[in-house]
Amino acid sequence: MSINESINIALNVAFVNQGGNANDGKYFYSYTPDFALVSASDTRITYNLNGPGDKRFVIHSFAICDPNNEMSDFQLTDSSFSMTDAYKNINELIALTILVEDTLTGDIINCDPQVTNVPPPDDED
Repeated sequence: MSINESINIALNVAFVNQGGNANDGKYFYSYTPDFALVSASDTRITYNLNGPGDKRFVIHSFAICDPNNEMSDFQLTDSSFSMTDAYKNINELIALTILVEDTLTGDIINCDPQVTNVPPPDDED
């Protein structure tokens, strides 16, 4: 499979004790950009966790709900997760969660990004 496009997304996770958006407010996570908008076949999406040298958080695992079998070629390391979106020209929101472990506390943080397939508008009227 040849990759036509690449989308790189930063996943930042921090322990905040209170006021966060995960684990009863103890953690805050965010994605930059906020979501992956895929509009080309064979797009590689890579999520990179925090910055280099941050060993407190590691990617533990992932789960995906992909009813049209768009995703393939999953690769997981302590600091990144990537997959290829075949993009079958279907409007679709793909449910994905990346589970991150806090190595100091053992907590698992559910970080759920959005992956959306949106075909370009049909120019034939």
